[in-house]
Amino acid sequence: MPASPVFVVGMPRSGTTLFSAMLDAHADISIAPETHFFTKCDVANRSPSAEAKAEAIRFLQAESGVQDMHLSAEEWQQIRDAAGDAPADILRVLLQTYAARKAARVWGEKTPDHLAHIDTIRTHFPQAVFIAITRDPRDVYLSQQPMPWNRDTIIETAWTWRRYAEQIDTYRSALGGHFHDLRYEDLLRHPEDELRKVCSFLRLPFDPGMLSFHENAEDALSAEPWKKNTRRPVDPSNTQKWKDRLPPARRWVIQRVAREQMHDYGYPTPPVAFDTDFWSDAIALIAESLRIVIRRRARKHGWR
Repeated sequence: MPASPVFVVGMPRSGTTLFSAMLDAHADISIAPETHFFTKCDVANRSPSAEAKAEAIRFLQAESGVQDMHLSAEEWQQIRDAAGDAPADILRVLLQTYAARKAARVWGEKTPDHLAHIDTIRTHFPQAVFIAITRDPRDVYLSQQPMPWNRDTIIETAWTWRRYAEQIDTYRSALGGHFHDLRYEDLLRHPEDELRKVCSFLRLPFDPGMLSFHENAEDALSAEPWKKNTRRPVDPSNTQKWKDRLPPARRWVIQRVAREQMHDYGYPTPPVAFDTDFWSDAIALIAESLRIVIRRRARKHGWR
């Protein structure tokens, strides 16, 4: 039997959308966009009740990723009728309903931050499998900068990446056949090799259509403008952008915070020269971080 459900996880801007589009291009796999069910839904762990069921449905209907699935009124009614009163059962039936459109046997979703909720997810879905993708933290930082949702300082980003890397290490050992992980860079350089490994993990034959995912990428997986790469072929050169674009002080901060984990994942950490360029960038970085903290406090306290 193929493995199901599948949860694609990893730090945001690590290639989770690209990877999910590749998986979804398999004839027998359906990967829905972000539901944020276990990260944001207040009733996700509540005991079964009609009230909890109704609240779970309201939450999912309001989520932008679920809206991108374009579920019809008839499909929503089918979800209500088929699901029990446990909130997580709503998620299960929703994902199965979405998968039924292409008659896929393997169903799942990708919410990057579900990595921090794997233990909870396993209480509701004991047979669940998880696939985590990791990317060089310096490129993650660069990729996050233009994102409208990004609110973190560089130190926060580096610490988050380190924590994610440590969690992946933990689950790789603890979950055995229920957990698989790969590097974004390896997926770009050797997509067929990596996808064959993933298919083997899911107990499915490899589907060559996964390599031409961009030709039929689902709107649901590429709705936001920053996810447009799911409509393009894999670009093996989209790695190590940090070498040309990341100023020295920022490079130093990330490597200082996450050096050990970067080495574990095969990411080089060359020394940084403490020259004029470094100190100039350091001053700019301090000012930038202060602006982020001040804006955050202003939003919290309603300052103008």
